[in-house]
Amino acid sequence: MQVYSSVINAWKTALETMENLVDGRPQAVNNGSALLALSTWHLYPDIIVSSSSSAEVYMNDPMIAAGGVLTLGLLKPDTIEGRGVHWSLSLAHLRHYGHPIRKEKSFGYDPARLTIPELFQAALGSRLGK
Repeated sequence: MQVYSSVINAWKTALETMENLVDGRPQAVNNGSALLALSTWHLYPDIIVSSSSSAEVYMNDPMIAAGGVLTLGLLKPDTIEGRGVHWSLSLAHLRHYGHPIRKEKSFGYDPARLTIPELFQAALGSRLGK
């Protein structure tokens, strides 16, 4: 009944899905707009189909970052409360998400960073320099 709003919602869902897949964020899809976007934009993520028997389809598309896995059939569409696409983390398929990345942080002094007084001085200088 509301053509404009339903088309906009389908477009948003499709864009959100494609952006997340290309960035390597796994997605669970439960409506047709995201699947239509896949075929229209010729993007082929690895797909996990969940039903009474599970199937995995590996596409190895270079446009999809590691971890960009599409999961179909997790929930019935009437149980999603209007969300056609949402983040999916299937622990059974953890190998798709890549190796852990080691990060280190410290609160110590870093000479490459500005102190708060130096930041104020830089802001004041840039404001007065105009």
